[in-house]
Amino acid sequence: MKSLCFTLLFLSSLLSFAQQRAISGIIKSGDGEPLPGATVVVKGTTNGTISNYDGNYQIEVNQGDTLLVTFIGFTAVSQAVGTESTYDFVLTEDTEQLEEVVVTGYAVEKKSDITGAISIVKTEELDMVSTPNVVSKLQGRVPGLTLTSSGVPGGNDTQISIRGLTSVFGELVRFG
Repeated sequence: MKSLCFTLLFLSSLLSFAQQRAISGIIKSGDGEPLPGATVVVKGTTNGTISNYDGNYQIEVNQGDTLLVTFIGFTAVSQAVGTESTYDFVLTEDTEQLEEVVVTGYAVEKKSDITGAISIVKTEELDMVSTPNVVSKLQGRVPGLTLTSSGVPGGNDTQISIRGLTSVFGELVRFG
């Protein structure tokens, strides 16, 4: 009797595992342009993926799952998964939610929420400086940025300070 119960349990787990399958598709904007970096998540789980440069995605799902597709500045779309293997999405701009955002080195924030100064250094400006050290290329281009080094030849001990040496954010990055 125990072996029969074990066999039935094993077969039912195989059947539930067999239901999971890969689906794919493309995510586009209302004007037909692909949306790279759109997020596709199985609703209520941590199972998700991001669309590639061409707007294509692939994700493992079970039949009956609900896909939630989001992209900054666009209205989210959800779709229940059926028996199809391809699900394409067209997202429309959400003009009410679209605000100017700033991408910092570690987050995306609304421009209206930022209280400090923002400095932008374009890559064209950095390419004009002939030094292999990226940190040195920033020297004189960002207000309040101070680079300090011990001056030891071959030393790799550069310190980057923003907004002066006595500020709360005094030593932001240290190399070496």
